Amino acid sequence: MEDRVGLVVRDCAAQILEGTLESLDDGFLSTKPSNLTVEGFRSRSMVSTFGELKLRRRLYKDKSSGERRLLLDEALGLEPRARVTPKFRELAVELSVEMPFRKAAEILGKTMPHVSAMTVWNATKEAGEKARADGRELRERVFEHGEDPGGTRKVDSLNIEADGMLVGSQRSKKRREEVKLGVAYEGKKAKGDRVGLVERRVVAGVIKDKGFWEETTAALGSHWDLSALKDVVIGADGAGWGRTGVEYFSNATYQLDRFHLRKAMREALGHSPEDYSAVSKSLRSKDRDEVIRALTEAGKKVTGKKRQGIRDFEMYVLGNWEGIKGDFISLGTIEGQVYHHLARADEEGWSTVDYRRGRQDGKAVRCQSQW
Repeated sequence: MEDRVGLVVRDCAAQILEGTLESLDDGFLSTKPSNLTVEGFRSRSMVSTFGELKLRRRLYKDKSSGERRLLLDEALGLEPRARVTPKFRELAVELSVEMPFRKAAEILGKTMPHVSAMTVWNATKEAGEKARADGRELRERVFEHGEDPGGTRKVDSLNIEADGMLVGSQRSKKRREEVKLGVAYEGKKAKGDRVGLVERRVVAGVIKDKGFWEETTAALGSHWDLSALKDVVIGADGAGWGRTGVEYFSNATYQLDRFHLRKAMREALGHSPEDYSAVSKSLRSKDRDEVIRALTEAGKKVTGKKRQGIRDFEMYVLGNWEGIKGDFISLGTIEGQVYHHLARADEEGWSTVDYRRGRQDGKAVRCQSQW
């Protein structure tokens, strides 16, 4: 009975909304500019929180420019090819970033008729395209037109951490794409039994290296006054695109993420606790020659893949020495941020993508940093 009454109420609500929008369109007819003439009507269907909506509105033509306009769509802010209403899109996106599209559609379908996984996917895709367009527009305004991003918050220092995660691609020439993530914050503060980030701002997307840092700089500049910064620490895992972040901020220094350094060291020296301890000690002393000596000694004791692994680790350390030898700032938040923003799983399995270190025995598990 509850389901049947709810269906009737939703149908009535959809009819009321359709009638209200038609009345708005009639109002535009009486107040339209004199240079617009009615060419006819156009219809479109959209999925709303009440179910399917069928809209019929007038198409106008500008006598001087020949431009065709739909005044109702302009007033409502409806994109030309949008398949869902803004409210439905908001709900669909909130669910689809937490769980698979099919599960999100199942939940929405309990209160809204005619909701499919493809409908939810399209709604999320539209939201993503808009977010990408907004980011690109902001980046162009700042880096191509020289506009001030407008940030007003003034602080002396800022921490920025960056990392990426490979995800599988569909309908693309590339089998995998890297989703880049940048997290900026002013510091850390205790919140109950955990530590939170102060004034956290996040930028993410499938963006080329230069474009990522330009978009990140523009986004952060719309919140903080970047000219007031006296110290910026860029933390990354050693990838070339991550290190280039220092080029976009004054007084910026690079720091190699300690989690990735320890992970690489375990992979290269985990077979020998003695050599692992010796290299760790040399790294803590920040003596470059001592690090090389310790790794050379470790390499003499093994052959084949193990020796090659030590050589690769040496190249990794020397290539990121600028990020090791400087003063150590406690960063170490990027792994958790990647998990929460890019690879969070629901209780049945991964909702979006497989976190590269987050699977154990075929089940989704939360990745804990080994600090």
